[in-house]
Amino acid sequence: MRSYDWNVKLNEIARAEPDTTLRRVLLALVSKKAEAQAKRIVIRALKNIDSLKVQERTFCSLISDYNISIEETLALDALQRDTLRVLKLLDDFLFSGNRDKHPIKVERIGEWIEVLHSKFPPEDWTSQHSLGSACAYLARMVPIVDQRTILSIANSSDNQRRDFALGMIVPHIPAITTDLLNEIASKRLVEMYVTGKIEPHPSPGDIATEKFISETVLPYAESIGEDAWERRSIEQVLLDAGRRHDRRYHAPWSPTARTNNAR
Repeated sequence: MRSYDWNVKLNEIARAEPDTTLRRVLLALVSKKAEAQAKRIVIRALKNIDSLKVQERTFCSLISDYNISIEETLALDALQRDTLRVLKLLDDFLFSGNRDKHPIKVERIGEWIEVLHSKFPPEDWTSQHSLGSACAYLARMVPIVDQRTILSIANSSDNQRRDFALGMIVPHIPAITTDLLNEIASKRLVEMYVTGKIEPHPSPGDIATEKFISETVLPYAESIGEDAWERRSIEQVLLDAGRRHDRRYHAPWSPTARTNNAR
């Protein structure tokens, strides 16, 4: 907890600061209204991201300490206008903070998927950190009843957003398993992971069932060649699944694979 002397000193510095924006931020830090000030800054930035000052961005890096809420509609509208910069803003202020905080209530998951999929081509999925953070946040925050929307997209081969939902969101959803994926989606998830089209963490092994390993992952592993990346990817899936199942799986190229995987 900050001491009384600390607050007094910061207040003195703030009032002596000639820069209006910095003075406002410093005063907010010692004010009982800091939370409201942080929310105002974020809302103003979402409406016009060019209005955000450097000092305000620094101040809002503390936002995970506050209990603020942002309207979902405001965030979605801002993403439509300026996707990259707004997503970075949301990542810095909201998505990467305290996991116990829920600054945006996710009630329109289909629209989030549509916006993010339309703005990011597949070759950018693994290179945009803020995109990964957003997908992880959506997966954590989406109500259980709306998880069905994500899974419906992920299981629909003719849906153009299938790969995005399947690869970028499904592996992050708490308490689901690969049993909720159909055979085609299961194979596609492994293929995307092994070929590096989606993030390396979490791997499909984090939501894998024993059936998924035996009927999808190991048969797929039999079909890959000597590529080191693909082999390491399979091994990561097996390692993560093994932790879940309290057992050790072995890739087909392992000398002990046939004996151990049959147990």
